Amino acid sequence: MTSDWLLNEENRADFETSGSKVTFKHQPDQSNYYNAMYLGLTANEKNKKYYWEFTCSGRCSVGVAKKEAFADGYKISGAFFNGNLTDGSCLLTGEFGDRISDGEKIVFILDLTEKELKIYIIQNGRPLGLAFVHSAPYSGHLHPTISFCSPGSVEVKEIQDKTGVESLLNRSDYIHRTIDGKYKLVQSIEKSSEKSLPNYELTIRGDSKNNDQIHLSIHVVNCVGGILKKTGSDEEGDLFEVEGLMSTMMAGDPIEMQNEFYLSSVIHNLKRLKFNDTLDEVTILSPDTTLHFKRFLPEKSPHKTSSLLK
Repeated sequence: MTSDWLLNEENRADFETSGSKVTFKHQPDQSNYYNAMYLGLTANEKNKKYYWEFTCSGRCSVGVAKKEAFADGYKISGAFFNGNLTDGSCLLTGEFGDRISDGEKIVFILDLTEKELKIYIIQNGRPLGLAFVHSAPYSGHLHPTISFCSPGSVEVKEIQDKTGVESLLNRSDYIHRTIDGKYKLVQSIEKSSEKSLPNYELTIRGDSKNNDQIHLSIHVVNCVGGILKKTGSDEEGDLFEVEGLMSTMMAGDPIEMQNEFYLSSVIHNLKRLKFNDTLDEVTILSPDTTLHFKRFLPEKSPHKTSSLLK
């Protein structure tokens, strides 16, 4: 049954639908997206809020679009979230939240007024805040839309019990479920003595295809990064080695360049990477040096537009 669904025309046979749930079965070309729009829910009244929940499995983007803008692949146009904010084909705001993982519940709150449309996003109970602001005029007929880039399924529903949801509109710190994110250097200890360094930014990303690999980079003057590969474990935790440590090649302040060389050496000789239970602190350990980092949530402004959903 597909009467309530618009599906990627070239791959209709790879979709299954049941009520408000759509399943994509094909192993896709990783450079493309495969789209589905649920017509069973519509945001079409001004001065009203709509609360839609997407329950996700597989790699996908979820969002809203108008029926006239539905198309195959990257030709679609709408307001989407997959960890980043996109318009269906182009990145609008990077790292607005975490990448969507299996079992996640993503809530879109659409606040339609005569003046503008505001879209808020909640990721698994974590308020990401105001994501899109679309000035009038905009389409008054928007539908939940999914873009798959791997086999998976998404079920869409309207939230009936809105108790507590209104308190989750403002972006705030939250408990993370993955290691992915940005961390600030808060302490450097070399041979039991503290070394004074600025709060340099560390970026960590898990490998979606290999749980024993972690992508890591630190920014001083240049961005220095590589892949951490798990080599084993002992009573103190997991052991790693670094592969493919690379850096951009800009010149800068001599002190900053000296700090960069120092941190590059620490990462090159890294033996352990330890996270605390709430995944908001990480420690890098090399033979003579310990670096402590704390996660931070970058401030993100909503994407403002007058054409995305017109």
